[in-house]
Amino acid sequence: MGFGEGVPCKGFGRPASNTGVTQSIVEVLSAMDIRELVRDRVETVRAIMLQINEASWLADTLGDSEQRLKATEARKRLAQVLSDPDDYQALRGAPPQDDPLLARQVDMLTRAYARNQMTPEEIAEQAHMEEEIEEVFVHFRAELDGRSVSENDINEILRDEQDTAARRRAWEASKQIGRLVAPKLVELVEARNRAARRMGYRDFFAMSLALDELDEDELFALMGALAAATDELFAREKGRIDGALAARFGVEPGSVGPWHYSDPFFQRAPDDGSLDLDYIFKGKDLPKLASRFFAGIGMDVEDILARSDLYERPGKYQHAYCNDMDREGDIRTICNLRDNHDWMSTLLHELGHGVYFKYIDRSLPWALREHAHTLTTEAVAMIMGNQVFDARWLVRIAGVDEDEAARIESAAARRSALQSLVFIRWCLALVNFERELYANPRRDLNALWRELVAVYQGTKAPDGRDEPDWAAKIHVALYPVYYQNYMLGELLAAQMVQAIAARAGTASFTDMPEVGQWFVDEVFAPGARWHWNELVRRATGSPLGAQAFTERLAILTD
Repeated sequence: MGFGEGVPCKGFGRPASNTGVTQSIVEVLSAMDIRELVRDRVETVRAIMLQINEASWLADTLGDSEQRLKATEARKRLAQVLSDPDDYQALRGAPPQDDPLLARQVDMLTRAYARNQMTPEEIAEQAHMEEEIEEVFVHFRAELDGRSVSENDINEILRDEQDTAARRRAWEASKQIGRLVAPKLVELVEARNRAARRMGYRDFFAMSLALDELDEDELFALMGALAAATDELFAREKGRIDGALAARFGVEPGSVGPWHYSDPFFQRAPDDGSLDLDYIFKGKDLPKLASRFFAGIGMDVEDILARSDLYERPGKYQHAYCNDMDREGDIRTICNLRDNHDWMSTLLHELGHGVYFKYIDRSLPWALREHAHTLTTEAVAMIMGNQVFDARWLVRIAGVDEDEAARIESAAARRSALQSLVFIRWCLALVNFERELYANPRRDLNALWRELVAVYQGTKAPDGRDEPDWAAKIHVALYPVYYQNYMLGELLAAQMVQAIAARAGTASFTDMPEVGQWFVDEVFAPGARWHWNELVRRATGSPLGAQAFTERLAILTD
């Protein structure tokens, strides 16, 4: 994540002058080359980001509130650096650069400053609110049937439990955190909006897209087209899903509730009985399997795994992520592994982020040693996570018998496409919700959420339920205006796989180092030297579009 990208209060600041007199940076530039300005400010950013990353890691792995406070204070300093109006005006007014790498750094730094043109009071306000909400998410454990349960516990119930009443209690428990977070989150949304509007943007949502090199009109036109292209197919597939679930749980298809799906938000396609891969991973060493796969495509992840925190324990962050701590090779991931199919996929996903970080060209300037865009690293991570559906991967990495792998290959391909369809519809609901959330955070958000999940996911809350279920999704609070990157990542993942198949003759690339080399050369090594769509064009042969994704869904119509 570059220069506080996507995290408005997680930035840095310019140290105060010892003399107490602020000299205009525009005047200084007459004697100070823009290259020196960029080098100086990037070095300040680098030093503070190291502090943020280390404190955040300790807070997330140990549940250490003191470290979380240190991270928050460092984020304030970062935001203060990037809020300097003189620096911002100097960067905006910088003349065109002959050096493309310098020009790209100026552009990235300018957008980071634009995002953070906040007052010290605004910086402190947002940082404090985010810290409070983050503490809730890290330490919260739901109460279910008189006991404290983790997210893993709830997910296992929604995967395995046969009793509808027990499933409903687990689903409702998964939403308990929403009540705690919602009031604080609405206040945070309003604070973000106040700062964004003072900076000249319609609201925080519009600002975030603009500064993330995403055109809002183009994004929502694409979303509308995706919705239209998948409406009929999704309705048909969801009918099949509900029919299978009704049979499994002994209820009428019209009585299938959100607790009958396999996760609290219906982000994934539930098990319909046609494909159960959990048995493959029972008792297996998931990190060893992941390492074997990446080694087969020419990428070493042993060093990443050695630095990572992979298993759950009380007080630890319950989700998963991967972070490049210093852009010098210290790459780590947090997981909460259990020996099942979902966590195998998640580990591969996070290591997909990890190898992207690892194989960026280290000769690039520090500021450019990151992914071209969040959507490009999400695409890579999705491709890697999706290997658990590949028959070649199941045989060579997971040790599945070839006859068994052949038996499940067709079901796996269909399941993978269905998973992407279900996930895209979830993304459509969430991104539309966030846009409306920032447009009017005091509207009836509970009703808005019920409306959008009904439209895009075909699900409805039980009669009489009026709860802030939307606030139980951690991204809405702590990773705002982010989910469109997952959606665009799905499209790019399909486009990348199509490009790989055209070159390698197969989309199944386990034990194919030439495919790994393609990723390194065409996607990873360039880092952020180009606009993200230029990287996509160079790597795949065309700008990002939805064609490859919709073609991938064709298997669902067979």
